[in-house]
Amino acid sequence: MGRCVHHIPGRARFRLPLVKCDKARAESARQALLALAGVRSVEVNRAAASLVVAYDENVVAFEEVTACLRKAGCLAVGGRHAPMPRIGGGLVAQAGTMFGRSLFTAVLERSINQGVSALIGRRMR
Repeated sequence: MGRCVHHIPGRARFRLPLVKCDKARAESARQALLALAGVRSVEVNRAAASLVVAYDENVVAFEEVTACLRKAGCLAVGGRHAPMPRIGGGLVAQAGTMFGRSLFTAVLERSINQGVSALIGRRMR
């Protein structure tokens, strides 16, 4: 299921993983949104799994936009900011974090060593 990642009156951006893999449902959701009075435009970016809705907040409420996406099966029933599904689980995330920290530490140590070596080399001359 997807979630709203950004919302200001008149514009909302949703992260919808199904947009990437289900072109028919993405188009169906797009058409359903465009059928709502007050919706100005709907942009679907399949590569980013994103859908942006521009609407007139005086004509259609944000809750109507999210209800339309729920009805299309794109948003979870419940809060408008449903959590994104976790891909790969906790172990993959932990491994990525550990790798990132190790890489950062190695790069930082090398930079410090090169900086110190350069300073010592200049003082000895």
